Amino acid sequence: MLIHPIKRRIKFKKNLCAYLVSGSEKIRSGFGNGDCLLLDFKNLIFAAADASERFPEASKLLLERFHYYLSLETNVISDIAFHEYLKNAWSEQNYNYKTTFSCVFLKQTANGSVDVTIANGGDSKVIIIDLISGSIVFKTLADMNFAGRSKNLPKIDSININDKNLRIIITTDGFNDFFSNDFYQYLNLSSDNYINKILTEIDEKKEFIDHDDIGMIILNPFSDYNGQKNIFLMGGTTPHEEYCYYAALKKIPKDDIITNTTPL
Repeated sequence: MLIHPIKRRIKFKKNLCAYLVSGSEKIRSGFGNGDCLLLDFKNLIFAAADASERFPEASKLLLERFHYYLSLETNVISDIAFHEYLKNAWSEQNYNYKTTFSCVFLKQTANGSVDVTIANGGDSKVIIIDLISGSIVFKTLADMNFAGRSKNLPKIDSININDKNLRIIITTDGFNDFFSNDFYQYLNLSSDNYINKILTEIDEKKEFIDHDDIGMIILNPFSDYNGQKNIFLMGGTTPHEEYCYYAALKKIPKDDIITNTTPL
């Protein structure tokens, strides 16, 4: 497991990467970063949330609460428990704290396939893409079902996948400022190169185009995560927290920003 706090990036071998970027206007105007990511390797639950500029911490509050309920479970998380804990976290979100929610819950089966439970509310999205053909085999649709504003749970889909070429992308809408739904430029790349290609393109362009906050998780659902117990939550920062982050960033030599990676 590698964590890069300067670049706000977490990577597990060649099979998962989580990345957080503050929007260009948010940096200029001193707003917080409303995107937040949850990586629960223990339960194989991964989620992204995107809150408004007014209350950017709303995304973190929702994911923190969701994780709190998950942490109460002493057994393996079942579908029933997943729904119940999501219901609890969702129903307790304050009306002012509007946020999207996109989540996948992976259950690897004995025959090598993966059962994927997908929950999505708002305009963040979950995409399942074929790495070889570049075709999108599943994509959530945007709706107005935001946590905080709606008491209705996000739409939940359950699918089984067995094609080892499939990858899952969980992302907030800032991703659209860099990539359309057509991923043709990444065809015929290994999963590791696919991740690196996306990250490199964002790194190279983010200083030159206006973009929203970006929170994304790219993962191989067939990866062996057995034994991993780490749980990460990053993002959903207030304006003060973002100010402190960028103030500290200015004091770090540029070479360290590029190369410094701290192993866990």
